[in-house]
Amino acid sequence: MASFTYGPRGCVSRKDRPRHLPSELTRVAYCPILGHPSASDTRGARGTAIPDKDHGVGGALAVVLLCAGLGCTHGVMSWKEYSRTTHPVPYVIGVEAGHGALLYFGAQHIGEARGTPRHPEVDQIVSEWEQFRPTLVFSEGRSTIGRDSPSLEAAARVGEGGVLRFLAARDAVPTRSIEPPLEEEVHALREWFSLEQIKVYYVLRCVSQRCTGPGTPEDQAARWLQREGERPELAGTPQTIEDFENSTRRLLPKLDWRTVTVGFLDPTKGFLDPKSEGGETFLQGVARRTSDVRDEYMVATLVASVREGERVFAVVGASHVVMQEPALRGALRKAKITRLHEQTPSPHP
Repeated sequence: MASFTYGPRGCVSRKDRPRHLPSELTRVAYCPILGHPSASDTRGARGTAIPDKDHGVGGALAVVLLCAGLGCTHGVMSWKEYSRTTHPVPYVIGVEAGHGALLYFGAQHIGEARGTPRHPEVDQIVSEWEQFRPTLVFSEGRSTIGRDSPSLEAAARVGEGGVLRFLAARDAVPTRSIEPPLEEEVHALREWFSLEQIKVYYVLRCVSQRCTGPGTPEDQAARWLQREGERPELAGTPQTIEDFENSTRRLLPKLDWRTVTVGFLDPTKGFLDPKSEGGETFLQGVARRTSDVRDEYMVATLVASVREGERVFAVVGASHVVMQEPALRGALRKAKITRLHEQTPSPHP
């Protein structure tokens, strides 16, 4: 294996690889990028994976992460780059690579919370599903809601993930979450942010998305803290709704957390507003780093599955597909990759 000495710590051994990367990457070395990571531009702070010449899959996946860390042509797009792009929604790409294939559906996040239980996107997902005939499904998030829904209409009320899980259950197609394990995501975030900041971000994201179902913002926050807050990796303040309110008053004194929207947590916000100097609060930094960790994991997972000959159907938010496309093209260089459903571009909604 080649020797690399990026960063003050140099390369680490295979057994010390970052925990948020899938097991397929156990045969690569990992080097931190020069400089200390910045919450306002975490793409440049990402680590670098170096391929092991004796391990084909690991080597291919390492190309993705090497480029992602160094910002080269075949890396995951940075948030700064993404903030300057426009693209259609949905954003769908098709991949044909030997016996494997991928239908990657970049969705608008839909569902009952948006007042559109039967969004036109539902029929688009169904149409792609019927034509593609997948052997493996990956859905965004860690929910299983929709799998046991009595009908497509009922599944659609919880969003595109519910639709996907309903179709997979109906046709007996194995379904997995495309997310890294939460403990590994938190482990990676702790290198940049305090546990209190991470938990406040998670709760606000849940409140803005109504992730626990109907109810007031207080209901959403309390249910999330009760459901997730006692996990070992999240043990610590805030643990109760009272703790959470104290944390938000101290960390975000200008924020009325009950009125927070998805847009307030937009990772591109700091880049779109020059006066914010990379992010109005730490929330944008956490959002970017969370997405970085997830994008790395998603790309590695999808590439490994396609190389194993699976016909993969995955549905995630449109921004993930747009940002991961260069890395997928870099890792699957011999594959035929096409963009489907070309439409008039719109700024990253």
